[in-house]
Amino acid sequence: MEMKKRDARRVWLAAGSVMEVWPAHDYSAFMPSGSLQQRVAGHWGNVGERLREGINRAQTDQGMEKKDELWSSLVYE
Repeated sequence: MEMKKRDARRVWLAAGSVMEVWPAHDYSAFMPSGSLQQRVAGHWGNVGERLREGINRAQTDQGMEKKDELWSSLVYE
């Protein structure tokens, strides 16, 4: 008798675990669209865009430093 109760309890615990993992809603809207190659190409495009932004920002910052150096030399000399 004790063995049957233990087995029944395990079945109920297993069923509860499955219910916790089972999705409650339709998640198809969150699935990626497009082929793998298209998605990877899109990610690499984003990487290239971010690199261009960083390079442009670094060049702009270097230009500002040169202007600051020029201004310092004019004002303090």
